[in-house]
Amino acid sequence: MIPFRTRCRSSPCPVAYERWPVAVQSAEALRGSLLRCGPGYRPLGCPETPEARAAALTQFLRSVGVREPLIAHARTAAWVWGACRGAPPRLQLATGTGVRARSPAFHECLEVRQLSFEPADLVRIGTLRVTGPLRTAADLLRSPAGFPRESRIACRMLTCALPGGTRQLTAELRQGPRHFRRLALARIGAAK
Repeated sequence: MIPFRTRCRSSPCPVAYERWPVAVQSAEALRGSLLRCGPGYRPLGCPETPEARAAALTQFLRSVGVREPLIAHARTAAWVWGACRGAPPRLQLATGTGVRARSPAFHECLEVRQLSFEPADLVRIGTLRVTGPLRTAADLLRSPAGFPRESRIACRMLTCALPGGTRQLTAELRQGPRHFRRLALARIGAAK
């Protein structure tokens, strides 16, 4: 018998699959009642929304032994917001200022950094904290690692979701940290 739990009515997924044993999750995925959602799963009847992606990410983090609260940022946050087709191969997570990651052995597909965030930069989706669309787009534009096609598309989609659009993002970059500001402002044209 599969355990069910009632959640609040606003939740799109009434099934508490994240509490199932791994063997049951795998069997349900093979049967087709659980679908892959980034590194985790979502129930078949649950639409792929930011809430479903955040729940799948949280479930995956628990399955690899991460217990402390981490913040999804950059391409991982863009995936949670629906601006990327799939989760990045290495999930980009962060701890807040002054907080060190204490997990004994992180999974090889996790990239955990210590970053500083303003409270307005973060949004809580379920139990996962994620950088908001404005901060996510700014982080992608400031990335020194490059600006691949996936990041350009994600920036374009995140910018469309902002009430002020490109103007709001440009103002944020000009007021934000000086690190890679010139690079980020030059990339805004490429993201259009």
